[in-house]
Amino acid sequence: SAGVDLSQPPNSTAPSMGLRVEKRPSVSNGVADFGSAPRAFADSTWVLAGTDPLGAPIELKVSAIEGRIVEFHVAGPWDRPARQAENRIGAAGILALLLVVLGVGALMSVQNLKLKRVDPWSAGRVAIAVLILPVIAWVLRGHHPPLAQSVLYGFLRAFSNGAMFAIFTLTLYFAAEPIVRRVWPQMLISWTRATTAGFTGPTVGRALLAGAAGFAVAVWINQLTGSIRLFTSRTPLPAEIEWSALGSTGGVLGVLADQIPLQLFTSLLFTMVLVLLRMLTRSRLIASIGFVLIVGGTMTAIAGGREFGVTTGLLTAALWLVLLLRAGLLA
Repeated sequence: SAGVDLSQPPNSTAPSMGLRVEKRPSVSNGVADFGSAPRAFADSTWVLAGTDPLGAPIELKVSAIEGRIVEFHVAGPWDRPARQAENRIGAAGILALLLVVLGVGALMSVQNLKLKRVDPWSAGRVAIAVLILPVIAWVLRGHHPPLAQSVLYGFLRAFSNGAMFAIFTLTLYFAAEPIVRRVWPQMLISWTRATTAGFTGPTVGRALLAGAAGFAVAVWINQLTGSIRLFTSRTPLPAEIEWSALGSTGGVLGVLADQIPLQLFTSLLFTMVLVLLRMLTRSRLIASIGFVLIVGGTMTAIAGGREFGVTTGLLTAALWLVLLLRAGLLA
């Protein structure tokens, strides 16, 4: 607790952190009020205000029970209301894009199934894996108290997430597969090998390595953006780290199992955007340019448009396009 006794009202600063006690927020029904959905029970809460080593104003919001910290949150310039409003606007645009793509994809998938243009078995095997992976992630990294109700709730929540991603995977794959096989057949070579013969062979290996390299480049682009902002505005970006993955091997495997369905859905969603643009423009070049603009704008909107600048969004979208067209859907 950095020298601060949370069991008694503090009356001085915390010199080791350079923070001062500014206010004591209310506690409603024993739950800390952090201005968002609370996650921990507490009998006392404090807000310590100060600056970080770069001079940016920050607040350390702490909740405790019997003097022991049970939750804390570091709030900085990235949490200001204007930034949150931008994120809400971006989320509304992303939701509209999702509804349009999924709605059109559902109609196209039904038509393709009726005309027997797709192979349901290969996609079905992928959907079963997507259905099971969130449950495996919950088993590996979840908290399992000895309460039947809690265990049942956790299982149903993980299973429902898997079912949602499985339905989305089947819908988008059935909708996009015929056009992709006709216009960009190279996108499905490694995918078909993996779903029929397993993850062996040089074609599948090259696709997986290309995907890993692309992910490394995307991380580098994000870090470059954060570094530029750090040196220009002296305001650091909030760290988004899966700390639970560092605690155990099960945590690492759980994070991987949790991310595979999400990343597969993202790949199929972007593929569907490319397919729809190809259908509307009848041109591969125009469809590719439109893909970079739409996906880049979407990524920028997700981050609120400031930290994740337009240039960075366009670069990341272009990277996605190259991976899809050159390395295939599996990458």
